[in-house]
Amino acid sequence: MLRRMFKEQMARVSRGEDPIGVIRSKHDRIDLPCEKNKFDAGGSFAIQFIERASSRFSPQADALKKLHIKAHENQKGAAG
Repeated sequence: MLRRMFKEQMARVSRGEDPIGVIRSKHDRIDLPCEKNKFDAGGSFAIQFIERASSRFSPQADALKKLHIKAHENQKGAAG
């Protein structure tokens, strides 16, 4: 079923049509609450990501956490 859909969409593109999911008209951007301000959260977002994702098993996990904390401190120091 998925392959059939891909083939249908490729045929549309080859005819010069837009594939599924392409919107060319002007429209408002939809802000998703789960993504809002995640990068302004300082090092906490990165630390939570490291602790909850598969990277928590990495031998570099602690070094990555420290790196994100230090980068956030440097960014705060440069801004203020």
